[in-house]
Amino acid sequence: MHAAVAANETDPTQHKRTRIQQQQQQQQQQQQQQQQKQQQQQQQQQQRFHKGEDSIAATAAAAAAAAAAAAAAAAERRQTQQTQASSSSETATTTAAAATAPAAAAATIRAAAEAATTRRAARQAAQQQNEKQEEHKQQQQQQQRYTQQQQQQQQQQQQQQQQQQQQQQLTTFSVMRERNSEYSMLPLPSGSTEATRRRT
Repeated sequence: MHAAVAANETDPTQHKRTRIQQQQQQQQQQQQQQQQKQQQQQQQQQQRFHKGEDSIAATAAAAAAAAAAAAAAAAERRQTQQTQASSSSETATTTAAAATAPAAAAATIRAAAEAATTRRAARQAAQQQNEKQEEHKQQQQQQQRYTQQQQQQQQQQQQQQQQQQQQQQLTTFSVMRERNSEYSMLPLPSGSTEATRRRT
């Protein structure tokens, strides 16, 4: 039995298999730690989103978390399915995928936050533009009302002037007619005719 154990310890194939298993265990532990750290980051991001960020940004963060979890699960599946012959290359690929998953999730969260900030800025700009347009519209309406009042006052003044002129004309005509009637009732001087009196 001791001879078999010694033979196994000196067997390079068994030693390589043991080393691969140890590497796999270390990688699994590292992936679990990365997943825990990633989940903590995602929870912190989601808490910030719940405090005031847009629902779209929170949805993007949740999608990023789901994508990261799917990437980690795929990495674990690839790791369990790898063979001893290609263990080194597949281990490197798995490690790279697990390392890039948190960075990709963080980039997605940052992009979602930037998009939310851009949307808020656009809404504020649109609101300010609407307020300016409304203020300009009110100013135009006030100017129109003022112009209409001025026109009405001018029309009233013109009507009053016309009425005064008409009244003056009527008064003048009445006075002249009265004078003419009084003059026509006077007797004609001797030797004068109606035409002479009209000329005089």
